Amino acid sequence: MKSLHEVYHAIIKDSLEMARKGPGNLDYAAAYARAGLSDPDVTDGRSLTHEAHTQALYVRTNLAGWRGTEAKAGRTLLDKLLKEYKKK
Repeated sequence: MKSLHEVYHAIIKDSLEMARKGPGNLDYAAAYARAGLSDPDVTDGRSLTHEAHTQALYVRTNLAGWRGTEAKAGRTLLDKLLKEYKKK
């Protein structure tokens, strides 16, 4: 994954798949990710707006139930963007 919106789309997709199997652990993260799609898409944390940064924090905080290789890549990108934002 290379951009914030790619991560958000992956979370939403996985949340829908998990919901078909029963109550999902990604419901809150998916809700925050949907709202985050209205923010500008970025590939670098220094380009994050304050609002996009806050939304990304909410998403990241609610990813405890997200599993798999795509989840690891998504978490890694979110962590990278949030860390770079702090350095700005």
